[in-house]
Amino acid sequence: MIYFTYNITPPTNITNMFGNWLNRMNKKIKARIRVGVSALCWSIWTSRNSIIFNKQMGTNFLQVIRLAVHWIQLWSYLLLVDQQEPMLTGCNRLLMVAHDFFFQATGWRHISRLQNG
Repeated sequence: MIYFTYNITPPTNITNMFGNWLNRMNKKIKARIRVGVSALCWSIWTSRNSIIFNKQMGTNFLQVIRLAVHWIQLWSYLLLVDQQEPMLTGCNRLLMVAHDFFFQATGWRHISRLQNG
């Protein structure tokens, strides 16, 4: 999804992600990636806790990504004003790509469900 959303070649493994791959990035892009990864890790952790401790069922990857986007949007207001816009634009792009993946993988169409529902 990173590749499709931001046209950034994804890392090949976790060591590469926090090593050579990240070091090749521009300083501002590197900071945005760290915020995004932190938000995604936090979302995975809180979703996992909801499943384990609250017995919440039916969590899917789209819900986790939406939660990550929520945190990125919220945390972006802590950045300087000129750095907020790229984060918010990236969130919108990420949601569009995630929805496309989800709808293609499941065949579920939100428009037809609303019309039939």
